[in-house]
Formats: sequence, C-alpha cells, structure tokens
Amino acid sequence: MPSRPPSSTTSTRAAPLPPAERRERIVEAVTELVVERGERVTSRALADAAGVSEGTVFKCFDSKDDVVRSVVDAVLDSGPLDRSVDEIVDGDAPWIERLETVIALLQTRTARVFAVLSGVDERLHPSRPGPLPVPPGLVRLLDEAPTALRRPAVDSARALRALTFSTCHPLLVEQPTPPAEVADLFLHGHLSGTTTPGDRPGSPADPELPES
Repeated sequence: MPSRPPSSTTSTRAAPLPPAERRERIVEAVTELVVERGERVTSRALADAAGVSEGTVFKCFDSKDDVVRSVVDAVLDSGPLDRSVDEIVDGDAPWIERLETVIALLQTRTARVFAVLSGVDERLHPSRPGPLPVPPGLVRLLDEAPTALRRPAVDSARALRALTFSTCHPLLVEQPTPPAEVADLFLHGHLSGTTTPGDRPGSPADPELPES
C-alpha cells in the first residue's frame, strides 16, 4: 500500500501576547469584577474573569494589589472619557441634547469612580498632583453655546463638572438628577424667570472683573 505524501499543512500556534498587552487585556477583563467587589475579590476570581490561570495573572502582575491598583488607574484614566465626549460634541444633535448627553456621561463616570475607590483601601488610590483636567470636548461645546456664557468656557466647564458631581454622587443624593435638569440648572440657575446680574434679589450688579 503506497504511503501518504507528507501534508503540506503545518499547525501553527498564535504567538504569545507581549506582557504589556496581556496586562491590558487582563485589566479590561477584570474591571467590572473589581468595581463590584473591590479589594475583597480573590485571585481565583480574577483569573476566572480573565480566562487564564492564576499563574498567568502573577506572571503579569506582582500581586493581587497590583491587579487592583491597575484597575483603579484604568477607571480613573481620563482618555476614554475625553474621546467619548469628543464623539458627542462632534455629532449632529442639537446643542442642548449634546450637552445633556455629556452630563449623563459625566454622571456615569462619577458613579463608576466612586464605586471603585470606595471599594479599595487608600493605599491603592493613585496620587494625583492637582485637580483633574476637564474634558477638552466639553470646553469646545460650551464655547459653541448658542448664547454667550458669562464666564470663559473652561471656567464654565469646571463649574458644570462640579454641579454634575454634586447632583449625582451617591454620598450626596439618593438618585442622580436627570441630565436635562442639571443642564437647566447650569444654564438658568434656581431663580424663576429671566434675570440679569443686577436683578438678583438683594444683590447689586456684578462689578466688572479685572482683566487677567
């Protein structure tokens, strides 16, 4: 019986991922688990969520704390938020709808950051010099407001971020204020009707601010 010719097909194995990319994929896979359980999460649970062995996890990370700290850093990374805001701002929706959508995005981020930071010890919190920058896209959006704002767009963006934080943080309110209400409060304040600075009850007209 003639022998079969050797097969021309050779089996190949995928090249192993570079360590940095494997770390990134593990962080992506375990983020929701860490947000949910905090540092109480076990190494076994982390490995299961990532679909790898515990040994593989600890080839990429020095310890469980290292995994959790990497997740915290990823959640606080402003890059994904900035890109999402840019996509909204560059969209075709009416200006006020884009503003409300950005506010909803900021509310979601606030809740997510609170969830991950409240679940881990302060030793796992990152040290950040100074305040977090506001999303550049939000500054652009406010600069395009149909009616001119009273303050520079970057100052208005900081004020809106602070207002959004105070109307959705779990330690401050039971339920987040709807984005449309936050937008209305930001643009029109608490006074009923339309007022100018000199019309505020018991308040003289605002003095002119010195030029910087």
